[in-house]
Amino acid sequence: MTDFVVKLGKQEAIMYSKKQAATKNQFETALLQLLAVKKFETITVRDVTEAMHYDRSSFYRYYDDKYALLGTIEDQVIADIQRHYRQVTDLNERAGVTVAQLTELLTVFDQPTMASRMAILLGPNGDRLFEVKLTKLFSTIFYESTEPTVKKTAGTALIEQYLANLFIQTIRYQTSPSRSLSTEELAQQLNDIYCRGFVTSLHRSHHEV
Repeated sequence: MTDFVVKLGKQEAIMYSKKQAATKNQFETALLQLLAVKKFETITVRDVTEAMHYDRSSFYRYYDDKYALLGTIEDQVIADIQRHYRQVTDLNERAGVTVAQLTELLTVFDQPTMASRMAILLGPNGDRLFEVKLTKLFSTIFYESTEPTVKKTAGTALIEQYLANLFIQTIRYQTSPSRSLSTEELAQQLNDIYCRGFVTSLHRSHHEV
């Protein structure tokens, strides 16, 4: 009888945990849907709960405020990017950035869920601080992908930010409905800029048209 009660208790705990996860996912979906049409600054907790047909007490059971909810979404996106990148290359092996690596890294943004989230978070209604988080992430990725002889200086830090911002703009383009270049073509352009510089890459792109 005791084993049965324990087993039943575990099953109820699992069901409750799944219910919590489903509710949180609904809150995240509601906020993203609102961000598609409204600026984050104008969105209220009431907007989120009314979109889900929940009361505000349900929201505050999981989040302190709307910033905590947005932060959860952004942190999950960044964690997914980091996990994908670790699958593409071992950060401990600084072998440089190749077209193949860039293509594989960009493929994560072709996934429907990731693409839709990035399009909204990097859109005109998203939180500008998300770009700051991404810049820090991609700066680290590009630095850790360089030759071990490249030492961290004020100059290299600035270059890392340039490259990170370039990568963010690429993702913004990649997840936009007006996109016309393939993931492989985007990776090739990024690699050209990374290895040859802006001017050379611009001339190369012009001659390929």
